[in-house]
Amino acid sequence: MTGLIFATILMVSTAVTPKDAVIAYVKNLPLCMKTGMSIFVSEIVDKNIARRLQIWIDAWRLSGYSPSAVLLDIKFKEIRMNGREAVVITEEKWQYSYTYINSGEVALPPQYIFYEISYKLRKEGEGWKIYEIDILKEVSNDGCGPDCKL
Repeated sequence: MTGLIFATILMVSTAVTPKDAVIAYVKNLPLCMKTGMSIFVSEIVDKNIARRLQIWIDAWRLSGYSPSAVLLDIKFKEIRMNGREAVVITEEKWQYSYTYINSGEVALPPQYIFYEISYKLRKEGEGWKIYEIDILKEVSNDGCGPDCKL
């Protein structure tokens, strides 16, 4: 339990800029998937985003799968700030895979997915919190490997 609290405190202290908040989110998303708990991002996202993430993770787990994700690359295309609000646009390359919870065997082979994502953030106190995530573009290249291009 102490580790969970420390991880949450660490994330909050590093979300000094909108870019830092997005980095904390994408770096901790695989941990959420691995543990089945959205707590690792709950301090840097709006409660509705945390709830949707938890529902998504729970749905996979209730179906008998353990999802995992690896962030292969992230590029920041644009960061717009307007007072206490910001928009961050990224290009992200992810690898997802799924194993059976009971056996640990591979259930679905790795998938490579490229996203262009818009993160909307609001400054709350001393840190930034993501309150909206929009996928602007999604390209799946199953089976082509980690060197696939958008």
